[in-house]
Amino acid sequence: MKIDKNVFLNEYIEETKENLDALLDSVGEYEKNHDNNEVLELLLRTLHTLKGTSRMMGYHKVEELTHGLEDIFKKIQTKRIILTKKIVELTKSVAKKIYEYVVSLERNKETEFSLYEEIIKNIKNAIDGNDFSCDFVVESEQFSETNFDTNKSDFSEVKSIRIGLASVDNIIRSYDKLITSEFRLKNNLNILEDLINRNEDVGQQCRTIKEDINMLEQQTFSVQEQIIALRMLPFNMILKPLKRSAEEESVKLEKNIIFNIPPSEISLDKVILENLPGILIHIVRNSIDHGIETKDERIKLGKPEVGEISVSAKQISNRIIITISDDGRGIDSEKIRNKAIELFPDRKDEILEMNEKYLQQFLFMSGFSTASKESLISGRGVGLDSVRDSMDKLKGKISVRSQKNQGTVFELSLPMSLATQEGLFLSSNETKFLVLSHYVSEIVTEAESDLIQLQHGLFLPLRNELLPIYDCSLIFGINNYSSKKKKKKSIVILEYLEKKIGIIVDQIVNYMTVVVKPLPMVLKNFKAVQGVVFDEDYNIIPLIHVPDLMKRLNALKEYEVKSFEVNNKTPEYYVLVADDSHTTRQIEKMILEAEGYKVSVACDGIDALEMLKKQKFDIVISDIKMPRMDGFGLIENIRRTEMTKDIPIIVISSVFEENTAEKIKEVGAQAYIVKSDFERGNLVAAVKELLDEKNKKLL
Repeated sequence: MKIDKNVFLNEYIEETKENLDALLDSVGEYEKNHDNNEVLELLLRTLHTLKGTSRMMGYHKVEELTHGLEDIFKKIQTKRIILTKKIVELTKSVAKKIYEYVVSLERNKETEFSLYEEIIKNIKNAIDGNDFSCDFVVESEQFSETNFDTNKSDFSEVKSIRIGLASVDNIIRSYDKLITSEFRLKNNLNILEDLINRNEDVGQQCRTIKEDINMLEQQTFSVQEQIIALRMLPFNMILKPLKRSAEEESVKLEKNIIFNIPPSEISLDKVILENLPGILIHIVRNSIDHGIETKDERIKLGKPEVGEISVSAKQISNRIIITISDDGRGIDSEKIRNKAIELFPDRKDEILEMNEKYLQQFLFMSGFSTASKESLISGRGVGLDSVRDSMDKLKGKISVRSQKNQGTVFELSLPMSLATQEGLFLSSNETKFLVLSHYVSEIVTEAESDLIQLQHGLFLPLRNELLPIYDCSLIFGINNYSSKKKKKKSIVILEYLEKKIGIIVDQIVNYMTVVVKPLPMVLKNFKAVQGVVFDEDYNIIPLIHVPDLMKRLNALKEYEVKSFEVNNKTPEYYVLVADDSHTTRQIEKMILEAEGYKVSVACDGIDALEMLKKQKFDIVISDIKMPRMDGFGLIENIRRTEMTKDIPIIVISSVFEENTAEKIKEVGAQAYIVKSDFERGNLVAAVKELLDEKNKKLL
């Protein structure tokens, strides 16, 4: 009896894809180690399975092709043929043509097997030991119709998924509990109504109903999670095609690279998975092209001749962390710095002082590239703006770490599903909004005196960083901002692409898992809001798009700084700040630069003296307690040196003893500010006063 293909077609397609993946894995492993007989046995079993199932389904051309490959590897097994690179390429090319044909079956577009006669002829030549060709896979089309192209993986064609019976059983059990809870709730409501009618105490019954509702909510949420999990697809679906594509790119560029991309048991939402291939292949191709050095370069650096690129994934709570790393040359920070100065000459001073972490953020700007020439593959930095945009759409985060000649690591953080998200409900003057939890770095409570008011805004010193702080009243146009009356302020620290800001809120309402609803079509271009959610009272709450918010606030800050600089030009004075605290140095530097002074910083007395030898300064500001040379030693050295003896000196220190002020005056400092009394105004006033006195003496 003839088999009805349509009954078994989906199973045949899925099984054939899996076997083709297994075939390519085995060929790759056997190419590395010709003595591995176990891998060769597995390869032959895979070909035999492909041949048998194709014969039963009536796909005789697939049967003949796999039978031909089986004959080649049987001859290799009996030492009548030697495995060559060309045979490996032939096997891969045949596998791709079969994959292309199977995809056409999946799309209900069964066609003739293109180039079948030519492929068979070349396989027979290989079996007979004659010359053969692998060119029947056209370069420009080799991935165009198959899922081997991770840039064009069409997950919309996935019409079915395999579900284990255990998953179905769990959902049925959970649903049974829902029904039971519903009956229990209805019964308890009837009892409550009866008690009310009899004017009896209903307190206990109300508590029972509340418990029932809580239980019902938990069970509903559990069923929701299990149903959402049904549309999850395995991460492995894109890993093997990614590895194939990466291997081919490395061959094109003649680079010897090991791709460490182990299988993963993680599953992701279909919507996320279908967008991931383009992101991953872009980063991997950059690593191949500009990350991994040539063989000669690696030898000179004392590295192994073979480079390594790894892709791994792990699950943390309800998020997936994907790491793409290479052991190549790393990102050249100086190249980024020079390119950034070329593009933004008006920000030269700022860019020159940037550390590597902040410099690397230029890589995610549209059109930014340090590549000296175009490449067939992407250059590192080219198109990373599209990676950033794709990650934003998937509600993900991307970060990069790099070390010169050690390699680069890209880390992607993504939700497992877009159906539900975890977020923080915040309130300002009774106006609620939501930010997604993966943008929240931390929450701090600070007194108003802990915030520093500079010319262009509020700043918070936090672990050696000065973070710009914004009131919700300014961001969202909320009137009568009530938190200004509070002595303590709740500040939510938001982080995106290694940059942080703080927003002041009245209240941290709660942390919830929510279902995000898209904006109406009429608001689709309104980037400030990413969607809407419902709170526990079914109010519509806006979901703030943090990347857009930070972009807008950063642009506003730059505009304010430039406007201030234009309107407040002052004579140039050069100030030297010496303090062993990085935060203190940066605070004093920002305050004085906002007033138009040119500020240099030193980490201790010796560092300050070296700078005084190289440059003329108009005033020195110093701490007392510093390593190597303290403030007293610094002042004494300044006063006994002819070139520096008349420089005005201000001491700012946390040291406060009865004789401290006298001792400071004795060694030759003109002003003393205790850090506990430190304010922007008294520092600026002291500097201006001393510089005015100095100018009067010169006159």
